[in-house]
Amino acid sequence: MASMGGDPRQMMEDAAEDKFPEGLRVLAVDDDSVCLKVLEDLLRGCKYHRESLET
Repeated sequence: MASMGGDPRQMMEDAAEDKFPEGLRVLAVDDDSVCLKVLEDLLRGCKYHRESLET
């Protein structure tokens, strides 16, 4: 069992491995560049192919 004090990014990557296939294609669109960057980093950690657009 993972401790609650672990690295959130690693915990997210571990959880994503079991639920979604690697290489999934994702289109992310947001008008907030900070939110878009955070989402891109999360998707990259899940090994997804991503395209990002800022509105």
